[in-house]
Amino acid sequence: MKDCWIPPQREAKAMQYVCNGYTMSLEELINGALFESQNEEMVIVRDIEQCSLCEHPMQPFIGKAHGAYIPTRRVLGEDSPSGRWLASYH
Repeated sequence: MKDCWIPPQREAKAMQYVCNGYTMSLEELINGALFESQNEEMVIVRDIEQCSLCEHPMQPFIGKAHGAYIPTRRVLGEDSPSGRWLASYH
């Protein structure tokens, strides 16, 4: 049973990781990956790894999410910034 015990520091570190999107600024999310584009079609980003907390029991859930946007003169250049903007809204 001793191996099942989680030290408080480890628990705190896990909670900070799961909730890190709430502290990110827009500049951190975009990270310079915004590029000029003439594309006017919907951009879809699929299978973004996502973890969050259920509000009531504070239980973590892990899965994949999808996001989409219609660009106006600019697009996000990589999948990772797209995943970061999604993470900020979990």
